[in-house]
Amino acid sequence: MEMEKYMKSVIDMEQASVVICNLQHKIIYMNPAAIRRYQKHGGRELIGSKSFAEGALEILSWIVTQTSGLYNMDDFCRQRT
Repeated sequence: MEMEKYMKSVIDMEQASVVICNLQHKIIYMNPAAIRRYQKHGGRELIGSKSFAEGALEILSWIVTQTSGLYNMDDFCRQRT
């Protein structure tokens, strides 16, 4: 249990957005950076939802197709528009 608390505190301090989904693609955790970043999409209210997680699957599918090993989300967003 101590390790779980420690890991949560590390993730909570991370400046990058961290979103964790369960096997049913429901969001079960968002760190504060993710809540801020996705505020216009509902922020904390996304926890328990599938809609954002399905978007994340689209992003992951895109990452798998990249061969450089470097993933730039700006490139992903430009390709979608």
